[in-house]
Amino acid sequence: MTRHEDDGSLVHQHVCNENEVYVVSEDIQSLLMGWADEREFTLPLRKFFTALRHDMKKKLQSYFPVVHFISEVEIKSQIDNLLEKETEVTAVSLDRAYKKNGCLLIEATRIVDGSSMMPIGNLGSRTQTSLEEQFKLLSKTVTRPIQLIDDVIFSGNSNIDLLKRFNSVGIEVNSMVVGISVEEGVRRICDEFPQMKIRSVRHYMSVIDEVCERDFYAGVPYSGRLIGTFDGGFEPRPLVPEQGASYFFPFGNPHEWASIPEKHERDWSVFCLEQSIQLWEKIEEASGRKVLCSDLTRIPRLCTPMSTKRFVNFLKESLHHSYVTA
Repeated sequence: MTRHEDDGSLVHQHVCNENEVYVVSEDIQSLLMGWADEREFTLPLRKFFTALRHDMKKKLQSYFPVVHFISEVEIKSQIDNLLEKETEVTAVSLDRAYKKNGCLLIEATRIVDGSSMMPIGNLGSRTQTSLEEQFKLLSKTVTRPIQLIDDVIFSGNSNIDLLKRFNSVGIEVNSMVVGISVEEGVRRICDEFPQMKIRSVRHYMSVIDEVCERDFYAGVPYSGRLIGTFDGGFEPRPLVPEQGASYFFPFGNPHEWASIPEKHERDWSVFCLEQSIQLWEKIEEASGRKVLCSDLTRIPRLCTPMSTKRFVNFLKESLHHSYVTA
């Protein structure tokens, strides 16, 4: 474990000083496990996911000098090791992929307009319960300091927004435990909240980008940026059924959202669609039945909500969409 020499409040198990690193945090297998249990499907064996990730890493290595894939097993187990075990501290998670059993949850995310793909407001709720309502409910439950669990600290902007919201309802946050942290974001948080303790599994001094693996696979729970609308309210709300814009054509913007070089955007999008098709075909094979669009908990943008069409067929049609093949 490495501790910042100049600040004892920052503790990182592994510190990377390499420049120009592209980081992907693995999460699709654990997210799909919950979906499969709920919808009565069967997932392929772990070796399939290992091979899938090997191919994706190889593709990203053709664009970037150094690519790191961080295991979801490592992130989950080490987050648990970093959590304070004192009974007077309550754990609140900001990310379902690494949520510890029994801890509380705040459902916050960025929301985009389904047509323009531009952000709507700042942060919104992943559910139909607004952030304002979530924080009010949490303030009635929590009577002691909390430690936040999150997947990533990147720019720090969203984290600071949420920390201010906790303060506004009288909830004290004394520490954050994250899977992956980037120096710029950590320093920004510490400048705003000097007493904050931050613990991370992996810390990077700088990165090209850090992306959750789920954002590269259409149909996976929580894949892509959530699509929503203001609908006359004070903060954006997600559409119902839930829709997402994954980080490749024709669903989302691979260059702006995932730093894929513009000259490789179409190549990358074809690859991600092919990977998604491979994933869902393998789930169908393991389950002995087809996966319909209506079986998904977050459907991709452009997919008809509650459609009884086979999802793989929708993906194959998308592969020939003009935005991908032109």
